[in-house]
Amino acid sequence: MPRVDFLKVDVERAELEVLKGVSARDWSRIGKVVCEVHDIDGALEQVQDLLRATGRFAHVHAAQADALQGTGLFNVYARE
Repeated sequence: MPRVDFLKVDVERAELEVLKGVSARDWSRIGKVVCEVHDIDGALEQVQDLLRATGRFAHVHAAQADALQGTGLFNVYARE
């Protein structure tokens, strides 16, 4: 199966649902993930937990641009 070096997810508040749709078999093919997350109802923590639970990514962290402070919009980064 081909490798996916970089997966970008930006789907306007449906990020968690998209990531939940990735099969366990497919996670092993993904090298890095960047996901824009709207932190509604704990979505930020849930996305980070899901990425860690794959066992695929040694590094998972969230960041928020200075211009977005207070908006609840974050980028989550995951890499091997």
